[in-house]
Amino acid sequence: MNNNQTFKPENQTISDLFSCQAIYVIPNYQRQYSWVNEQLEELWSDLYESYINTPEECYFLGSIVVVDDGKGHHELVDGQQRITTLMIMLNVLAKTFPDINKNSDILLKGNLQKIKQLIYFDEGINRLQLQIDPNYNTSFKKAIINQDNYENFKYPTQANLKKDDPEYKFVNTAKFFYDKFNELLKSEGQSVLDGFVNFILFKTNIIKTICTNQSFAIKLFLVLNDRGLELSISDIIKSYILDKYDSNDRYNENDKATFNYNWKSIEKISNDYEFTIDDFMVYFEYYKLKSNPKRQVTDELKKIIQSSEVVSLVDEMKSFADNLEKVYKSTLPVIYSLRYIPWQAYVMTALASAYQVDYPDKEELFQSMRRFFYISWISGKTLNGIKQTSFNLIDAIVDKKTID
Repeated sequence: MNNNQTFKPENQTISDLFSCQAIYVIPNYQRQYSWVNEQLEELWSDLYESYINTPEECYFLGSIVVVDDGKGHHELVDGQQRITTLMIMLNVLAKTFPDINKNSDILLKGNLQKIKQLIYFDEGINRLQLQIDPNYNTSFKKAIINQDNYENFKYPTQANLKKDDPEYKFVNTAKFFYDKFNELLKSEGQSVLDGFVNFILFKTNIIKTICTNQSFAIKLFLVLNDRGLELSISDIIKSYILDKYDSNDRYNENDKATFNYNWKSIEKISNDYEFTIDDFMVYFEYYKLKSNPKRQVTDELKKIIQSSEVVSLVDEMKSFADNLEKVYKSTLPVIYSLRYIPWQAYVMTALASAYQVDYPDKEELFQSMRRFFYISWISGKTLNGIKQTSFNLIDAIVDKKTID
C-alpha cells in the first residue's frame, strides 16, 4: 500500500483475509476474547442459512479496521472478536476434518492444505498473535494452536465462562465448532460439509480497511461508532487516551504498556465490586468537573484528555479507582449505610473524592453526607432536587473546604 494513503478499504473473502502478506496482531488496549454461545450460534445460523438459501451469493460478515506497521503486522483496531473466532474455526476444521474437499476437482476449494495456509504464515508462524497480556498468546496456543484434535474437549461451566480468563472461551468456541461441523457431517454428508466450508472461505466477505497509522485508525473506529457500531463509553475513552499517546513522540511503548496495566487494574476493581467501567468513567468525570456536565460523558472526558498531560491523567485515574476501591472495601457503618442511597453516582464520587484529596475530617464529613442524603431520600426529593447540591458537595470536598 502507498505510504501516502491514510486508509484503504478492501472487499475480501475469508480466504483473502488470511492470505495477506501480514500477521494479525491484537494490541494491548483491546478487550479479551468474549464470544460465547449466543454470538457463536448467531454466526453459525447466518452462515449456514445463507449457504442453504443463496449459495451463489456472497454473505457479508461486517468490517474490520487494521493498522499496517510496514513490517508485516496488521494491528487489529476493530474486528478482533471475529478474527479470533474465525481462526479457532479454521483450526477445528484442519485438525478434525482432514478429508475436507479431498476429492473435490473444483479450483477454489477449502482442503486441508488450503486451510493450513490460512492458519500459518511462513515457516509455521501463526497468522494471529494475541498481545493483550503476557499470558494471553500462550493461552491461545495451549488451548487452540497446539492441540492435535478437539475430540476430548468439554464445554466449560457457566461459572468458568464468567471468569476473567479467555482460555475457557477459547475452549468453548472450539467445542462449539467441533460439534456443529460433526453434526453437519453426520446429518448431511461429506458433500454438504465440503460445500459449506467452500462457502465460508470463498463466498463470505469482510470489508478490511487498512490504515497507515494508529491515530487515524482509532479516529476511523470512532466515526464508525457514530454510524451505528456499539461501542461503550470506556471503549471510546480508551481510544481517546491512546490517540493522545500516539500523537506525541515523547511517549513510547513502555508508556502505553503502563497505561494498559492501569486500565486493566481499573477493570478488575469494577468487576470485583460489581459496577461497570462505564460507571467509573462517570464518577471520574464528576470528580474532574466538580459541576453538572454540559455535554455527554465522552465529550467531557475528551476535552479533559486533550487539555491534560496524559501520563499524569492516567495516574490520577488509577489513583481514583484505588480510592473508590477503599470505599467499597470499607467496614465503616456510615459508608456502608450510604451504599443504600439511590443516587450512587454522586455518593460514590463524593466518597472517593474525599480519599483522593485526603480530606482531613472524613468521618464527620461522611456523617453529614448521610444526614443530607437520607433526609432528601425520605422527604421524596428527586434527582433534580439533589443534583446541584451534590456537585457543590464534590466541589467543596476536592477544594478541602470546611464542613461548616
